Order: sequence, then C-alpha cells, then structure tokens
Amino acid sequence: MRIKGMVLISVVILLILILITLTIHFSINLNDSDNENTIYIDENDNGTNLIAEPGTYINIQLEENPSTGYKWNFSKTDGLEIVNNRFYFEKNIDSKNINEGQPGIREWVLLLNDDDFQFFNAEYERSWENESISVFKIYINDKSN
Repeated sequence: MRIKGMVLISVVILLILILITLTIHFSINLNDSDNENTIYIDENDNGTNLIAEPGTYINIQLEENPSTGYKWNFSKTDGLEIVNNRFYFEKNIDSKNINEGQPGIREWVLLLNDDDFQFFNAEYERSWENESISVFKIYINDKSN
C-alpha cells in the first residue's frame, strides 16, 4: 500500500510539473505576439496587402457574435502559422458583467514563416447556411502590383 501511495504522489507531481511547463511555454509564445514585430489588423484593413518579413506576427481582430450563430471560418496559406485562435468578450465599460448575446472579438495571431505570397481569408457565416454575410481578406507579400 505504501509503495502505491508513493507512486501515485510521484505521478501527480509529474503531471503538475508538465502542466506548469506547458503553461509557461504557451504563455511565452503568446506574449511574443506583443512585440515590435507585430502588425495589428482589424475590419478596416480588409483587402490590405502587407509587406512583411518571416518572423513577423500578424494579429487579426474581428467582431464576432456566436450567440446569433455567426462565426468566422478561416483559411490560410501554409506560410502562415496559427499561434493563437481565440474568442473573447470585451467587458462593457459601464458594467462589470458581460451581457448575454453581446458580441465579442475573434482573434487570430499568425506567424509569418515564409517571404513568399501568403493569403488569409475569413468568412462570417452560419454553419447551416450556404453563404457568408461578410468576407475578410488580407494578402501578405503580394508583389504582383
């Protein structure tokens, strides 16, 4: 019995250490997107051609309201790595609470790994409908113009 208890404690400690290591690793990676090599993009930049070098982070933030069934579905070229893809609510300035049905922000953090032409496309749609109500596109290193 005593050996089983020690093994169980060892396993728990090992799992805790693994979780701490993963948390630190992912926190560092996400914080890297806050450096000077980050380009911030929102709906006003739709259709933009960015000129950027490998190692540049691209932070895209678009309004999304999943309570209506609408979500952004994205596609991208292989030279863009998804570092983070999250949805969050912005708190109402007048309230400490988040209101039900309130829109939030869909955020993607991309890492440019290639200096060739890259493309990011997102369509705002409901999964059960056949067409999107909005399309967002950015081009990276499109040298054709």
